[in-house]
Amino acid sequence: MGLLSSLFERRSLDAPLNQWPWKATAYTSAGMPTATGLSISPASAMRTSAVYACVRVRAETVASLPWRIYRRLPGGGKEPYPAHPLYRLLHDQPNPEQTAIEFRENAAGHLDLWGVAYAEIEWDDSGQARALWPMRPDRVREEVIEGRRYYLLTLPDGATKALPEYRVWCTHGFMGMSVIAQARETIGLGMAGEQYGARFFGNDARPGGVLKSPNKLTPESAAASKESWEMAHAGLDNAHRVAVLQEGLEWQAVGMPNKDAQFLELRQFQVTDIARFFRVPPHKIADLDKATFSNIEHQSIEFVTDCIRPICVRFEQSALRALFAEDERKTWFAEHVIDGLLRGDTPSRYAAYAIARNWGWMSADDVRELENLNPLPDDQGKIYLVPMNMIPASQVGQGQSEQGQQGAARAARRLVAEALQRALRREEADVMRQARKLAPAALAEWLPAFYDEHRAFTARALEPVAIALADIGAIMPRGGAVADAYVTANRDGLEQIIARGGNVADALQQQFDGWRDSRAVEIAARWISDGGPNE
Repeated sequence: MGLLSSLFERRSLDAPLNQWPWKATAYTSAGMPTATGLSISPASAMRTSAVYACVRVRAETVASLPWRIYRRLPGGGKEPYPAHPLYRLLHDQPNPEQTAIEFRENAAGHLDLWGVAYAEIEWDDSGQARALWPMRPDRVREEVIEGRRYYLLTLPDGATKALPEYRVWCTHGFMGMSVIAQARETIGLGMAGEQYGARFFGNDARPGGVLKSPNKLTPESAAASKESWEMAHAGLDNAHRVAVLQEGLEWQAVGMPNKDAQFLELRQFQVTDIARFFRVPPHKIADLDKATFSNIEHQSIEFVTDCIRPICVRFEQSALRALFAEDERKTWFAEHVIDGLLRGDTPSRYAAYAIARNWGWMSADDVRELENLNPLPDDQGKIYLVPMNMIPASQVGQGQSEQGQQGAARAARRLVAEALQRALRREEADVMRQARKLAPAALAEWLPAFYDEHRAFTARALEPVAIALADIGAIMPRGGAVADAYVTANRDGLEQIIARGGNVADALQQQFDGWRDSRAVEIAARWISDGGPNE
């Protein structure tokens, strides 16, 4: 047997495929005690809806992203390289029994539940990884033996298999800590609330109580009365039955009613608290209490940048260390494609594409690739466009024709109007939602805080347009100045309508109907003239 054959031993010689431990379905991790008296383990935690939803949305999102092998280009940049042997393992099928999404959501779930994810690397005789096999973290322990790190895996038959470091792909979570371990008290409180609610309804939705008797009862008689009462009245099947009390017995309820214990508020808070541990926006786990039309898109983007991207980087860097030889890392690397998750709504994307296309840093094919469309035929989409009227900054005002200024101003007005129309649609949706459920006085109190937030949103929508137009002769103030004027005028108009009273909701809707077609165009024309911004 050659050196490589002995170094990269075949996995099939170690354990039959049908005995590999990832096939087991029952968690065996010991639970951690909590102040509620409940023991929290990965298995019990996953029976809590908020934990299950958080782990699932994180794992499925990471697993569904394309994971490609790239080659670094000599002059800078990168290109996908499907011919690399690892491309198939990471992007398509890591082993004969799993697809890529099954393997990767398994690893991401282990990272959340145990704080670490393991996979055995099956090497071939040439030193290339040919299969990746997930290992349950609760069946692996790391030890240093004679100066070398080993991973000791407990097999289903109880035997222990020692894997050297080069045979294991290990990815650690935040500081190697399990989210379940850190959040055990929060999860325990949520589970206690679920069990309390189940028992509450199992007892006919009534608090516990006592049977009082004017006479002294023997222990046998007291036990018999209690058993008879529970058999007749406990459980949903016995709800609302008529009770007959004999020998002077009297029922008296004890305990705190649910409304006094704020049971529903506690259940709601626990969902938010658990989501906080996983850095998952509540709307991603079907908690829409705080979601609005204005903020849900930005929350979705923050979910990608703050929650999903760090997980992807952990897997990318651990894969680079475990699967690539040191000299290979200079040329090859693995990276997730997350651009699709960061896309905004259709008008926002198309406005950004228009700026990038017109200013020459994207071609039609670049745009079509981001929209999951095929390239244009005959290389038509590979052409990059640049504006014809661009001049050096030192010559601003010296060489622009009146016709060029007018054309630039028209383009500027269109872009500003499109941004303001998006802001107006969101403004109408949020204001009318509140107008239909709040009294006029409460609506007037809510309005200023909303417009403070809406001013920031409008400024963000306008700022890229202002920057992109800065050098084409249609200079406009930064987005904040236009947003201030636009939002102040709209807020003042709505406050006057609310102050007049009457059918406020209908009056506000009529105002928005009047603004819908002309408001954005009027504001854009007010700020940008053919020669530049109006004073």
